[in-house]
Amino acid sequence: MNKLLFLAPLMIILMLAGATFMRNNVLKDRISYWGDVVKKSPGKPRGYNSLGLAYAGTGRFDKALELYEKALSLYQMRRGTKEGLYNVYVNRGLAYVKMNFYDKAIDDYNKAISLFPDFAVAYNNRGVVYASHDRPEEALEDFNKALILNPNYVEALHSRGYYYLSTGRYDDAIRDFTAAIRLNPDDPSLYGIRGSAYEKKGEHVRAINDLDRAISATPEEPFYYVNRGLAYDGTGQFLKAIRDYNTAILLAPKTAHTYVIRGITYGKQRLYDNALKDFNQAIALEPDSAEGYFNRGYVFHLTNMHAAALADFKQACSLGEKTACDFLRRGFKKSSR
Repeated sequence: MNKLLFLAPLMIILMLAGATFMRNNVLKDRISYWGDVVKKSPGKPRGYNSLGLAYAGTGRFDKALELYEKALSLYQMRRGTKEGLYNVYVNRGLAYVKMNFYDKAIDDYNKAISLFPDFAVAYNNRGVVYASHDRPEEALEDFNKALILNPNYVEALHSRGYYYLSTGRYDDAIRDFTAAIRLNPDDPSLYGIRGSAYEKKGEHVRAINDLDRAISATPEEPFYYVNRGLAYDGTGQFLKAIRDYNTAILLAPKTAHTYVIRGITYGKQRLYDNALKDFNQAIALEPDSAEGYFNRGYVFHLTNMHAAALADFKQACSLGEKTACDFLRRGFKKSSR
C-alpha cells in the first residue's frame, strides 16, 4: 500500500478582513450596546454600522444589510472624510460573501477602493473573493497590492499564503505564513496553516511541530488533527496518525474526507477491512466523493475484487478523478479480466 496513489485534497479556509466575529455572549452585549446607541443618536451612521457588525456576527445578515444601508445613506449626506463610508462598504461586502452574493461583494469592494485606493483592506477582501472563484491572477494582484500598501498586514499575508498553498507554491506560502507569525506570534491559526504547508511540502517534522503548537492552543479544531495525522503518516507513524484522525472524526463526524485519509492509512498497514469501512462511510456521507470511490476501488483491486474495482474506478472517473481515468485508459479493464 505504500505505493498507492491515494488522494488528499487541500483543505483551504480563506480569511476576510473587516467584521470581527466574537463569542455569542459578547455579540449579544454588543447588539444591546449599539442598539442603545442607535436609539439615542439615530442620526449618527457609526452606530448603524457597528450594530450591523454585531448582527452579522450572529449570522443575521439580512438585518445587518438593513443597518448597513441606513449607515450608507447617513454617511453619503455628510461632507468631509469618507472613511466611515469605506468601512461600511467593506463590512457589507463581507456580509455579501457570507450570503454567497459574490458579485455584490466585489462591487462593494470596488466602491471602497474608489474612495481610498491607498487603503489595503478592500484589496485583500476582493482578492479572497477572486481566489475562491477561479480568478487567480486578479487575486494575486490584489494580495500583492494590499501588501505593497501595508507590508505588515497580517490578514493579507495570511490570504496570499493560502493562495500560494492552494496553487502548490509551498515555499512562497511558508514564507508568507512565517512573516505573519513574526508579526503575530500568538495566533495559533498561523502555525496550523504553516504546518499544513510544511506537510504538503513533505517537511513532516516541521509540520508536526507547528501543528502541535496549534493544537495546544486550539484543541477543538479538527483541521489541525487531520494535517498532523497526514504528517505522522508521512513519517510512518501510522498509529499516531490514526489517533489524530479519530480525534478529528469525533470533533467533525460528518466530514467525508477524514474517513478517506484514515482509510488510506489503514490501507498502508494492509488493514483492508478497516479501510473499506472508512471509504464506505465517506461515500455514504458524500455520494459524489470521487476520492472515496477511487480509494475503495484500489483496495478492491488489491484484494482481487476486480469487478468491484472497475465499477468504482468508472464512478470516480465520471466524478472527475483524473487518476481513476488514467487507470482505465491504461487498460485496467483488460488486465482485470
